[in-house]
Amino acid sequence: MQKLETNMRKDSVFKTLLKNKEYVADLINHFLYHDKKKIEANDLDEVNPVLTSLNKKGAKTERILDMAYAIKKGNDVVRIVGIENQSTVDQDMIIRILKSDALAYENQLSRKKRKEIEHVVRVSSMVMYWEEGKWSAARSLNEYLRKEGMEVEEGPDYDYELISPSELKEEEIEALDTPIKMVLECIRHSKDGKKLDEAMSKPIYQDIPDDCAEAIKAVTDIDIIIDKDNKGEGINMCLALDEIKKEQRETGRLIGKEEGREEGRLIGKEEGKFEMMKAMFVALKETNPNKTEEEIVEIIARTTKRNKEEVKIVVS
Repeated sequence: MQKLETNMRKDSVFKTLLKNKEYVADLINHFLYHDKKKIEANDLDEVNPVLTSLNKKGAKTERILDMAYAIKKGNDVVRIVGIENQSTVDQDMIIRILKSDALAYENQLSRKKRKEIEHVVRVSSMVMYWEEGKWSAARSLNEYLRKEGMEVEEGPDYDYELISPSELKEEEIEALDTPIKMVLECIRHSKDGKKLDEAMSKPIYQDIPDDCAEAIKAVTDIDIIIDKDNKGEGINMCLALDEIKKEQRETGRLIGKEEGREEGRLIGKEEGKFEMMKAMFVALKETNPNKTEEEIVEIIARTTKRNKEEVKIVVS
């Protein structure tokens, strides 16, 4: 149940992230168009992700995508892109993609017959794997059939575009033009505290947008403090993260299991939680000089879901 709730929370965070058309355009340019074309955020229209079809007997088939966008050239739609967010590997993903793409074509055909559109356009699918590790599922129909033990003759195939941070080269992530590169990089290094630390020392991390910070928080053990009352103050958030990491090192309260000290992972005991609250207090006080101590205590109480009076006692 807890794992299900965690995955649902992640899905919500990443759907919010991919409502940012700047990020989506960036991903499409680099991974779907492979830098051969260039679209802008205003070339994208978010479209209904619910795909339905009725057969002659009235039976309904339905697929719901996580996100769907129409790519426009002027006023004309030239391509439809469906996006699936994944926190786990789906071994049958190519079959899901085939179903959803077929429904998208069928919907277009129906609209064309009703003279709502003039042309049927290409449908493409992108799968975003928001976890560290390799995507082990088949990425094409032929690969899927081979895994099923079928002999596949050379010929036409069907696939989807996979974005799996752990399988991207560093230069591929660096080539991205928007802050979503920070999310992909943090996922790529989420199991390696040293590399994660090195990545987050880059100048770009001095201003983490709220939506990216939420995503980084969802997939790493870094407890980024996000003040809901002051959205957009990314630079404070990043500085606070640096201060928290510094406090964590100074207190020495990091996990010491198996391979020893893992940076960024606090002891899951009550004492460790108190140290985290103290670190939050120091970080927020340092990076938000205009806030009163009372306001900072309230932020920590909301973030940690603790009683305000308890937080006040801990940080005093």
